[in-house]
Amino acid sequence: MKRVWFNLFLSPVWFFLVFVLVHWVGGQINTIQSRLPHHLGSFGPTIFLLGMVFISLFFLWSTHKDNFSIWKNGWTPINNVFIEIGGGVAMGLVMAILYFAFVAPYQIVLQNQFGDYVETGETAVKLVQQPLVFFIVNVAIAPILGESLFRNYAIKQLTPHCSMATRILITSAGFGLLHCLAGFWFMLMTGVLVGIPFAFVAEKRKNIIWTFAAHTTLNVLEVIYFAY
Repeated sequence: MKRVWFNLFLSPVWFFLVFVLVHWVGGQINTIQSRLPHHLGSFGPTIFLLGMVFISLFFLWSTHKDNFSIWKNGWTPINNVFIEIGGGVAMGLVMAILYFAFVAPYQIVLQNQFGDYVETGETAVKLVQQPLVFFIVNVAIAPILGESLFRNYAIKQLTPHCSMATRILITSAGFGLLHCLAGFWFMLMTGVLVGIPFAFVAEKRKNIIWTFAAHTTLNVLEVIYFAY
């Protein structure tokens, strides 16, 4: 069970280590080559990418040790696979509309009123500075990693030990922490407004096809929203 807990809650540690490493390397290089940027804050997406790579490698090692196949477990539909995909796409569209119309503006209100450890609106600005890296992280890596780790591996490993409600809350908290680089309010809102519904659907449908389609749809629209 230790590997499950590490996978659920170790993501901030990976991001912190990558953050320190990137800034240390940047500082060392800057002493020799002044044409490199002195501030690596604009490399947020790269830090996110490298952190996701470390998270993915540790996750793959964990599944290997636990004899858990992320390509076989969790991909058997209870209905026609097109129903699963279509339902997931529809869910992703609805969540994207709600996010753009209500959640994103309210996040700014919370940041302005109560503060945050990132500046208001900073995340969006940093993301669009490296659109290709942002696309790779958000579309090519995040949906498959997020669903395989939180809604597949973690839920199944926790099933013998706790109730469905507890599993949903635990995996949603871990999912929220995965977004720690975007600030406290984004992390909290992602865990509650995305993590909980996704975990509930995965629990009910006993697979991650629906949530994978929803996650991919949501993230593709998020990339388009921030880029344009």
